[in-house]
Amino acid sequence: MQPSTAKDIRNKLFVCRMIRPKLYFTAISLEEDNFFLTEYNIYPPFPSQKGFVFYCSCEGLFCFENEDEREIVLSNPTTNEFKILPKLPELPRGVSNYSMSAQIWFDHKSEDYKVMFLVMADFEDEEGDCLDVSFQIHLYSLKANSWKRIPCTGFSYCAPPGACINGVFYCEAYREGESTPVILSFDLSTETISSLPLPDFSKHPFFIREYNGLLSIFACSRCGIDYSFELWVMNESWARESIFHTCGVCGPLSFWKRGELLCFQSFNHELLVFDRVTGKLKHLDICSTPHRIDLFPFVETTVQLKGGSDQVVESSVQLKGGSEL
Repeated sequence: MQPSTAKDIRNKLFVCRMIRPKLYFTAISLEEDNFFLTEYNIYPPFPSQKGFVFYCSCEGLFCFENEDEREIVLSNPTTNEFKILPKLPELPRGVSNYSMSAQIWFDHKSEDYKVMFLVMADFEDEEGDCLDVSFQIHLYSLKANSWKRIPCTGFSYCAPPGACINGVFYCEAYREGESTPVILSFDLSTETISSLPLPDFSKHPFFIREYNGLLSIFACSRCGIDYSFELWVMNESWARESIFHTCGVCGPLSFWKRGELLCFQSFNHELLVFDRVTGKLKHLDICSTPHRIDLFPFVETTVQLKGGSDQVVESSVQLKGGSEL
């Protein structure tokens, strides 16, 4: 089941977009002199676009949900295959569950794709009032084609979406009886849960992101449309890597080009790229309204899902390098 990578992902990203009424993915690549090329679009393999939710991607596979049918789906846009996963584990009567975050990871030790859902469970009485809340992880194995439930004991709250870095999922969380947040850590390979302290920063809010394969924290403060960011990186211990300023952006999405470029979403749901070397901000004329843009690297794979084949791929158009703000 080892993924077969046909293209280099360092200069290619996929953008999950919504232009009503359709939801789709756009592949963009970075050419010389920061010229951005839109290569093609891919639409999800469902007759109806209503209720489509994108979750995550890894090693060439996408994971999303058809909310009309409550189906979780793995999709391989390279082979045009998709696979409807078994239903999530059933909960006891009187318990409602809400998926809060999802990730995919290819476990090289077991040569298995794994899908993780962080789930909040509400325990209700007969009148529907909430009695208690717990958090758990549902973990799917493509090899076994089955789910298992792993309780997040000792945590009173988890705050996704977080990030999956080298097979470990991280998100903000609170331990029972404590008011100071920590980072929940879940290893998808060993299936173990632990926690990490946050770095010593004063800016809020903060975002958990990947930086050159390392766990990182973006702490930010805002004054009007102006933002100040601190980037903290975990490499044996926390260290502040840089401080920078920009304007007109929401939270950071993803690094690009070995960390030189940083992608943001603007307040009008447009994709922006900040050049950390020059300090300039560029917009790419790529919008997704009214939802948050999802941005992720992509690599072609020939992994077989043994499912259907209905995806639609559109040919390429160009973006003329974007324009500076």
